[in-house]
Amino acid sequence: MTSTPELSQIGTALLRVAPVVLSSASLMLSWVQTIIFASFLTPSLRNDPSHPSGVLLPRYIPALLKRGLYGIFLTYPPTLILSFVNGFATYRNPWVARLYLAGGVLSLGHFFWAPPTQRLLAKIKNAKDAPVSNEKDVERWLGLHNTRTLAVNLPAHLCLLGATLGLVAQVA
Repeated sequence: MTSTPELSQIGTALLRVAPVVLSSASLMLSWVQTIIFASFLTPSLRNDPSHPSGVLLPRYIPALLKRGLYGIFLTYPPTLILSFVNGFATYRNPWVARLYLAGGVLSLGHFFWAPPTQRLLAKIKNAKDAPVSNEKDVERWLGLHNTRTLAVNLPAHLCLLGATLGLVAQVA
């Protein structure tokens, strides 16, 4: 005979899985940003004497950021909050709790990278800069972005995945 889960059990399950789902979305956003920005640096565009990427970037960046900030604020703050909520709520399982808390701390780490990346994006948005320097700034931004992804975003995701799997293993 199968039992039907109670609404509170479903709510708890959603609360426990939400950080890894949101973290997956933020990793996807990061990957998309890498694809988009790297496409401006393809040899066919960079080697063009008119530097179309460098000319287009000052108009493109504001449009991208306006929409991209929604993705950032819909994933990172909720991941951070829900990771800490789950970390403190799962105290009976110390490893799971530590993984949730570590994932939360690493998610917070994303925001410490904001000042240098924002400075570079502001430089790129400045239409007075030469197209070639815009391309170089995009290259620098990509370096910071990819380092941030590998240093904090991916480890946060792995911690949250580990916490979620730890709870699944506990129930199974």
